[in-house]
Amino acid sequence: MYKLINNNIDGKLSCILRIADNTWIPMNPDNTDYQAFKTAVLDQQPNTLIDNGDSFSMSSDESILKDADGNSMTIDEAKAYVKTLP
Repeated sequence: MYKLINNNIDGKLSCILRIADNTWIPMNPDNTDYQAFKTAVLDQQPNTLIDNGDSFSMSSDESILKDADGNSMTIDEAKAYVKTLP
């Protein structure tokens, strides 16, 4: 599971939090964790196992991506959003 993190000053996306191990991922296309994040979201299919950090859940339409407010995105919303990232 991943969460978008916004900058407190301007409210723009600043990094990605990988919830499972509390790792902050920079928005850098050369970063292998960033590449893995994009691949994981874009390759996600319905009914996949989601690692919530301290538990697992099965998702029908819920994505592995949460918005900056902590709300789960649908798989289609997450894929569309990630396609807009560098």
